[in-house]
Amino acid sequence: MKKIIGMICCLLLLSLCACNNVTPKETASSQNSQIVNGKFGKQLEKRPVRMFNLDGELYFDSGLISDTEARCGTLDKILKKSCDIGEVPKQSGQANFDCDGCQMVTKITCEVPVDGQWLIFKKYENLAGESKNLTGFPYCYYIKGRLHNAAIDSELVVLTGDLNVTFSEIFEPLLSSQFLSDAPKQSLSYHLINSGDKWGISCSPENLTNHSMTFEIEQFGGAFQGELQTGEWFALSHMVEDEWVPCETNPLIDYAFPMVAYSIRKNDITEFEIEWEWLYGELSPGYYRLDKKVMDFRGSGDFEEQIYSVHFTIE
Repeated sequence: MKKIIGMICCLLLLSLCACNNVTPKETASSQNSQIVNGKFGKQLEKRPVRMFNLDGELYFDSGLISDTEARCGTLDKILKKSCDIGEVPKQSGQANFDCDGCQMVTKITCEVPVDGQWLIFKKYENLAGESKNLTGFPYCYYIKGRLHNAAIDSELVVLTGDLNVTFSEIFEPLLSSQFLSDAPKQSLSYHLINSGDKWGISCSPENLTNHSMTFEIEQFGGAFQGELQTGEWFALSHMVEDEWVPCETNPLIDYAFPMVAYSIRKNDITEFEIEWEWLYGELSPGYYRLDKKVMDFRGSGDFEEQIYSVHFTIE
């Protein structure tokens, strides 16, 4: 439940930020676009989305075209159309559009040759819950809309049993005051397309203990000029009376972080193991924030830097 709430809080925060949107590729089915005003926002576009199924994992057309020039022409997996676009392929190897197969590229992407181009398909992650049961979700849509008072559009891929589902209805259980007290409904499955970050980065804490975590960086889409990198530096803060306060470091340690750089893989997930016990000791129960720097490195002395944060609770 905590992971679900964290994802929802991130989703709502990102909806208020500026970003470079990634819009799925236009298809003939885009004629089904619908503009609908609702209680929580305005739906700007709705259309069926291309998908395929591999070993129970769904992949959707992200709208990005691969720029890889040298590649093996052999397909790693064979795909066959089994249903119409807009319908969810239920079995491994099935697709809802005409294709021969795909190449496995990263942890979260496959590439499919369509009309002379290699299209990037992204793994679908259900943010409404952990279940991968596709029963009750026969249809798949790309939906774009704008929440009231939001600075940017929200773009989602939605699995649903309701052909008439709208943008506002998707957000109703997320924005309702009853959501946190009730179990999330499993009648809807959705995946946020854009991360809301200009470099296409989103971060999450995994394998959390009171002395360490796996800091997971997912990079997808976005716009940057050089190579995305991170280093050893990190900082911990904790919440005290509704304010962030830096955690105390060991006063007996005269420390400096090594000057090293680690590449962040494009359109992929990169994991970094962070151990803080040597500097901060074991964390006591509370609400914490870990900051980590990421840079767009273009050359010596030519870079841009941003700090990314993850929030977590120690019980």
